[in-house]
Amino acid sequence: MPKKSLKESAYEKISDYIIRENLKPGDMLPPEESLTKIADASRTPVRAALNMLEQEGVIETIPRRGTFITQISLKDVQELFQLREAIEGLAARLAARRVDQDQLSIIEKILNDAMKEEDPERKQKLFDEGDDMLHTFIFDQSGNQRLRQVSRTYSTILKIEINVSNTIPGVVEKFHDDHAEVITALRNQDSAAAERAMKKHISNVYRNILLTYEKNL
Repeated sequence: MPKKSLKESAYEKISDYIIRENLKPGDMLPPEESLTKIADASRTPVRAALNMLEQEGVIETIPRRGTFITQISLKDVQELFQLREAIEGLAARLAARRVDQDQLSIIEKILNDAMKEEDPERKQKLFDEGDDMLHTFIFDQSGNQRLRQVSRTYSTILKIEINVSNTIPGVVEKFHDDHAEVITALRNQDSAAAERAMKKHISNVYRNILLTYEKNL
């Protein structure tokens, strides 16, 4: 396997670990030896992956202390969401022209199941799964791989922030209508409506994160 592929594989596995373990700003990453096991890779690709995450602002290394999830400012979050609104709005516009209706129905069912679920942990898990599938689906259906590549430069750090904001009660209900609006526009192959709905959703997620910052003041 090419060296670049090893680095990318390690990057994806470490990023997934950060999200899966719900690490928050200020939390310490495991030592390098543990990360080689998490990434199923040697030290060289793991170090390269960590360098990528550091360049993206996800982590920071403090000499003689360790590697930590970066504390990012509210201004950083605002700028990232401005970028996200533009990128994902365009992706939704493009996706509406060539949407896979069967796959869209699967995603819709998962999100509807999340609304009906009574167990809080299971409810959040279904919501996270459906939300991630919807956003990934839109990038895939857009047919523009450069948009997807740009999104990867901010996806991990934003998922960390979104994980924090998801601790606010009622997050599933808050975003259900957003998702339904995006899905309806995609199903109708209405490009303009899909773009508007996605931008509205991204804006609402940002407002939810602002509530988290206010709550933690």
